Amino acid sequence: MKNFWLLIITSLFVIGSLTTVDGKEPVDDNSSFGSSTSFRAISYNVQFLPIPAHYQNKRGLPIYRANQLVKKMSGFDLIALNETFDDEPRKIICTGIKKKWGENYHYIYGPDPGDGRYNGGLSLFSRFPFVETHTVVYKNYSSPLKYGLNADGFAAKGVLHARVKIPVKGTTETKLLDVFVTHLEARDGSLRRKQFDELAEFMNKHTSANVDFILLGDLNTRGNFQYRAAPNSTYNQLFGVLRKGVPDHRVVDTWFKLNPKKDGGTAYQIKPTGGPRIDYIVIGQPNNSRSFIRVENVRVNPYLDKKVKALSDHSAVEATLKL
Repeated sequence: MKNFWLLIITSLFVIGSLTTVDGKEPVDDNSSFGSSTSFRAISYNVQFLPIPAHYQNKRGLPIYRANQLVKKMSGFDLIALNETFDDEPRKIICTGIKKKWGENYHYIYGPDPGDGRYNGGLSLFSRFPFVETHTVVYKNYSSPLKYGLNADGFAAKGVLHARVKIPVKGTTETKLLDVFVTHLEARDGSLRRKQFDELAEFMNKHTSANVDFILLGDLNTRGNFQYRAAPNSTYNQLFGVLRKGVPDHRVVDTWFKLNPKKDGGTAYQIKPTGGPRIDYIVIGQPNNSRSFIRVENVRVNPYLDKKVKALSDHSAVEATLKL
């Protein structure tokens, strides 16, 4: 009789392990269920404008700032930077991070329009190897004819994508993660909204239903509390477009997830609230997976500095995530 009940209990356990809570068959969840790895990511607009526009840098001493950034950022696993236009400070950052990370250093830069304009100024550093990479240049942007020297059209703003392979702690297995970096239109709101569609289309093309994603960058879209609460705000338009573009994923604004009533401003370090919140870390969790990316903590870091006030005119967004 004892062996009979042992057989019954074992059978129920096996049957239960082959179905999900709602009775559906298990799905490919990108790796073994229950295994996870934590990693740190930073999204930072560092404002290294190209030489003709150096006078518009709100923080001086670009070489000093670049060296300081290497010291501050080398502890992260994913580093997404905007406005790395200037070759010299960018090379300092690349050399410094590569020296710190050694064989774990992986880097992509761009996008390059191939039409004489400046590149997009996007940099992605990863401790995790790239499986594949892609870039795209936005078709909609503010024209120098209309906006003069302040036009975004002098540079080829767009999106970087890298699919990375992340080792699962304590195992020989790996998980995939799609990483997107972008910098959206700053001058013209109607063109920025068109870029929402271009971004969502690109992400749809380079995501998979069973692979998590992370989107980092200066989205130039105000995400302070009052904008999140307004149904027709540009913030809600952006996230509506993203959710429609990647319908196989739950799209999560990490700051909003953990700080639903806090502003989290990133544009002005001097103001107590930090000004508008326009820099983001967004994650995408597969709908069909039992194991997905989660945010453990997120913060806004102004990187204040006695010598140059702050290391950029923006604050960085930093997060610890678990995959």
